[in-house]
Order: sequence, then C-alpha cells, then structure tokens
Amino acid sequence: MLFIAGSVYFFISLPLFNIEEIEINGNSIIEKEAIVNAITQNKNKTIFTLPYSEVRRELKKNPYLQDVSFIRIFPDKLSVTVTERVLSGYVQYMNGEYLYIDEEGIVLEIAPDYIERLPVVVGIRFNSFSIGAPILPDNSQTFTTLVELQYLFNKYELESEIIKVDLRDESNIHLYIYNIDVEFGDIANADEKTRALKEILFNIPDYEIVNGFLDMNGTGRNELARFRRLT
Repeated sequence: MLFIAGSVYFFISLPLFNIEEIEINGNSIIEKEAIVNAITQNKNKTIFTLPYSEVRRELKKNPYLQDVSFIRIFPDKLSVTVTERVLSGYVQYMNGEYLYIDEEGIVLEIAPDYIERLPVVVGIRFNSFSIGAPILPDNSQTFTTLVELQYLFNKYELESEIIKVDLRDESNIHLYIYNIDVEFGDIANADEKTRALKEILFNIPDYEIVNGFLDMNGTGRNELARFRRLT
C-alpha cells in the first residue's frame, strides 16, 4: 500500500506536470498579475500538487472576489475562472465617505467619492464595518430591506436610474430618480411595486428632467401609483 501511494506521489510530482501556462477568465477588476502571483509563489508545484485551498484563501483577501475555480489541462496548463462581486450601490458614511456594496450588502471598499451612477443609500445607522463582510446596521431588518431593494433594482435594471435611497423611515422608504421623489412605502409587495415603478417611469417622456412626486402607497393595482408634476 505504501509502495502504491509513493508511486502515485512520485508520478504527480514529475516535472512534466509543472505549471507552465496559466489561463485567467472572468476577471475585470482583479488584476491578472495578482492571480498569477498567488499561484506561482508556490514554487515547484505541479497541476496536481498545487495547494488550491491556499491559493483560493489568498485570492479571497480581495473583497471583489466571490469565487474562483481551477481546471487542470494536461500536462502543464491551469485554467482559472474568477467570479467577481458586482458593485451595486453606495452607503453614505461619516465624513462624506461612501461604502461600496454589492447586491448582497458586502462592503467592497470605502472611498471619498463614487465612480458610477448607482443608488446612494442614506439613513442606515451602524457603528462599524469590515471590508469583505456584510454591512451590519443597528437594526437587522434594515439590512434585509437594503439587500432586497438592491436585488430588485438589479432585477428590473433600475440601478442606474435611482440616484438615492432614503431608509431613515423603513415604513415610508423614499427613492429619488433624478428630480422625482418616489414615496415607496414599506418593503411589503416590493417586487410588484418595483416592477410597476419601471413601467410608470418609462411612460413619463421627460422623467430625466421633470420635477415630480410619485406615490407608490396604493393598495389596488389600478391605484398602485399616482404621479404628479411639480412646478
């Protein structure tokens, strides 16, 4: 038995299987060099003996990395596929800084400004945060509300239209689309309301420049939303 195990280890350690080529797929934020370095710092490793769990752990120090998979291509090639977290919005923090978050509420980074037109969330109260971990508001329900809204904005492709989300009063959430104040109400029936919001929004020809107020608090389908222009 020991002889067989020794023979197998000898075979998979042959220089024939030393990693000579690394193919990277799926990365747009994480630099290729960082992925290659995490692999090549393990000297004299073959496609069989590379400590994949250690490489994965090293790569996951980057908060933008959601997952990574490896495929061995004989005899000496390694294909690496990266799944990155997608920036979905910003949470306003103290001193005018912003937490960059993904759809799951994971904090990706902190910066003094934001780089893309995505929803800015205000009104969340929290004492601390960790890069690479979910934001933890004082009220756990606030986190649930935030994640659900982020998901729905992405689902209905509204993330680039919504300028601000005000969660100071979760029984009366407000969304701001350019100069339109949307009184969204609470999180109940949020999917139906978000779908209706998209339909109504794109039926307002000049929604990008108009000043208006949109009431989403109606309970029936015919009265689900009421829009009025403001002078």
